[in-house]
Amino acid sequence: MMILPALVDNTEFSLEVCSSGNYRSTYMVVQRLMQQGRLDRLTLGTDTPGGTGVIPRGMLRNILFLSSICEMTPADAIAAATGNTAKAHGLDVGILKEGAPADLLIAGPVKGSAGSTMADAIAHGDLPGISFVIIDGEVIVETRSEQTPPPMQIAHFMDTPGCPYC
Repeated sequence: MMILPALVDNTEFSLEVCSSGNYRSTYMVVQRLMQQGRLDRLTLGTDTPGGTGVIPRGMLRNILFLSSICEMTPADAIAAATGNTAKAHGLDVGILKEGAPADLLIAGPVKGSAGSTMADAIAHGDLPGISFVIIDGEVIVETRSEQTPPPMQIAHFMDTPGCPYC
């Protein structure tokens, strides 16, 4: 029996796939977990810095690979990267819920994307255009990131009375 299927079938622990790892093995693990209805075991990492150096936007690229090549839904791919990974490492982050710490990324499809929505763009494998990054309640990136292609539409805060960011 091949080692990878046996690992998925005969264990219960979380399985991490990395953007600097073997793409074929990632595909095989993800397909098997999907068949078993066990995507809750899937976590993501970049395994960088390492022998391959640093992979810019590595976690975003993992999400794109899982959705566009492994045929996961964009929501499931994002959940694996955030909530599943945080849970596997015992962290109180990665899931949006009242009172929990949350860093937010506001993004959308880029100009020229095959997708007209964020989910559609992810499913096509298009890197998103990041408009805002909010960390610990502070806006770190505003209007657009210079590290990703420009978003199709520039996001902005609505003028809402009492909103500390408006």
